[in-house]
Amino acid sequence: MTTVRMSGRYVLVDEIGRGAYGVVWRAWDGRDHVWRAAKVLREADAVFLLRFLREQAVRIRHPHVVTPVGWAGDDEGVLLTMPLVAGGSLLQLLDERGTLPAPWAARVALQLADALSAVHAEGVTHRDVKPGNVLLRPTGAGEPHAYLGDFGIARREEDPRLTEGSLVLGTRRYLAPEAWEAGSTAPPIDVFAAGVLLAQLRLGLAADAPALRAAPPEPLLAIAAAMTHEDPAARPTPAQVRAAIDATGLAHAPLDGSVVVPDRLPPLPAGWTAEGPGTDETGRWQRAAEAASALRIQASAPTAPPARASRRGLLLPAALVTVGAALCAAAVALLLPR
Repeated sequence: MTTVRMSGRYVLVDEIGRGAYGVVWRAWDGRDHVWRAAKVLREADAVFLLRFLREQAVRIRHPHVVTPVGWAGDDEGVLLTMPLVAGGSLLQLLDERGTLPAPWAARVALQLADALSAVHAEGVTHRDVKPGNVLLRPTGAGEPHAYLGDFGIARREEDPRLTEGSLVLGTRRYLAPEAWEAGSTAPPIDVFAAGVLLAQLRLGLAADAPALRAAPPEPLLAIAAAMTHEDPAARPTPAQVRAAIDATGLAHAPLDGSVVVPDRLPPLPAGWTAEGPGTDETGRWQRAAEAASALRIQASAPTAPPARASRRGLLLPAALVTVGAALCAAAVALLLPR
């Protein structure tokens, strides 16, 4: 498989997803020596670029928020990197299972409420809370660990709008009435969307706010109904949602092990391992590149002032040539099969 190097630091190894404005790659960070998820924007439209840069500007440090690591750009495009989360999304899990047990759903809803509390405390509204934007750590049949991600249309209180004309950003099923009708971007719209998501955890992806009126009486659905109240002033805050979920005791009830979150990433292409470049051709070229970089650094190092000529001084250039040849030979040797 052909890899793409960007900005001299990242190697785009394989495509793992596609978003509204870019392709998501599994990327090797050659500086920090870790795997990242990398969104690559190849769209020239200025609005897409502004949304892309807005996402990288959201740097919320929280255990349930996927925050960007950094960004870079070159002739290949603009790249945004973030931690690599391998368990897929809630959307994938709901597609497979239909619904989720109450103790499992309560844990995820509580984590999402914590994430929204952190996001809103920074003056940010996410604006696109939905199952596809909630990522999962691959914990198997153990305790779930969810992350709120994709801040591409998030908005700070002081930000200018990036909509065009009457266009409303977001996903219709999760849009609060005030967002759909008046374009509101206030934090209660996130609570509404999270309420729809909570209903879907228990009722399936077809559920929406009206469906809660005919839903069976259970604690989590009662909380979801409050979160999707038509009046934004009547909705609970994320902190109040957390307290309500906690009061049910469901987030602390035993899990039955029926929900399994696997590692959904495909196997790494030949030449790559969990630790990065392998020992075949890809690895040899990587090590050779590192050796060549070391040679360039040495070559660019400041030199001492000229000294008085001596027999020893006349021998130095020959010695440097010998050392340089040895270093080049070592770099070439890295390219040879082992």
